[in-house]
Amino acid sequence: HTTYLGKAPAPSLSASNAHDNNKHDRMHRLLPSVAIASSNADTNSHHHGGDDNDPGAYDYLIIQYHKTGHEIAYRLATLVKDDAAIPAFDRVRHDPLPKRDHDPTTNCPRVELRRGMLNVQAAPDFFCDVRVLAEELLRGTTTTTGGGGGRTTPRTKSGGIGIKIVHLVRDPFRLAVSNYKYHARRPTPEKWVKGLDVCAVEEDPMNYPELLMPALGGHGVMVYSDFDDVLDACRSIFRTRAGLEHADYYAHLMGLDPLEGLFLATTQLLRGRLGDLTRMANNIIKLQQLQQLEMQFNLAQHHLLPQKRIQVLTLATEDFIQWPGKTAMRFLDFLLGDDASSADVKERIAAQYERDYLELKEAGSSPHVTDWGSDTAILEASLREHELFGRVLGNIQRVVENALQGRTGRHP
Repeated sequence: HTTYLGKAPAPSLSASNAHDNNKHDRMHRLLPSVAIASSNADTNSHHHGGDDNDPGAYDYLIIQYHKTGHEIAYRLATLVKDDAAIPAFDRVRHDPLPKRDHDPTTNCPRVELRRGMLNVQAAPDFFCDVRVLAEELLRGTTTTTGGGGGRTTPRTKSGGIGIKIVHLVRDPFRLAVSNYKYHARRPTPEKWVKGLDVCAVEEDPMNYPELLMPALGGHGVMVYSDFDDVLDACRSIFRTRAGLEHADYYAHLMGLDPLEGLFLATTQLLRGRLGDLTRMANNIIKLQQLQQLEMQFNLAQHHLLPQKRIQVLTLATEDFIQWPGKTAMRFLDFLLGDDASSADVKERIAAQYERDYLELKEAGSSPHVTDWGSDTAILEASLREHELFGRVLGNIQRVVENALQGRTGRHP
């Protein structure tokens, strides 16, 4: 009974038939213990009960995509886990959800999180009904006690346990240029680009345009024909140039003119399972729908809930690049609470993160920190001027900026 809600900015809880009534009853059971905070988390930490300053009271999910913050997510999570003053976390967990995959029945991944872990997730598929997504995020067993042989305690919906989600997003034009530069180097950091037919049509029961369009179409990001146009743009370049007639994706990135290489790489970000630009936009919209769903439920029930159970903080990669320490503090305030007792700990971790980032950038020792070079502005401008990519990425940029709620360009 999965339905899509992307054709309107927010799902309606009004019930006009038995199917809608069943869904409303299901959320009536779920949502009295659920509330969702604004994605502009400047206000997230100021309206909760005492549990908000207890890191052990929540599950944690840090979401990143290709070139939105792999190094950021893992470095910050590791610094928090390793700090002796924060006993709540004993592990950084890699991809607890399926990466770029989902349950074909619900169109969302099955969520299994455990308290005491900082879960860093790459590119999850949130294609399901937002009601199903809410239930997945608040379902499962999460608390392990007594060491390795301990028992697990259910994450009950009435027991005050919630989830905090950090969503790392990026300006799509900057992301596309970074993606191209990241892969077009010798040696390539990722072996999958070798041997790849980037224009191949996936023989997969998961029809990505059908999965994406409820959200992206409903918010004016793309139309169905855009997916065909992206494939046509790919095929107009791939294996059509002299000397590259039988070459793989990596050979094209290394052999093409930089503008054509960038355009080819951008088609990969907009298509199928590897399309993290479209996935990022879809997930921003889904998390916003989740927030709107709770607001509608509160209005329908004529009450305000005492505690926000699903909290979302959206952060921009560009802020971490420009203001690493200050943006790390926003991450830590959200994660650990904003009480004065933890201020020294958070300041110490933020300062260490900033030192680590600047050292990596200076040394060029991490493949995930992109060396921009003098041609970056030309490449980005070429994408903006492109008839197809300029429009689609411009629409995704609007979705990203909306999620950041006016923080773009402002000191954090």
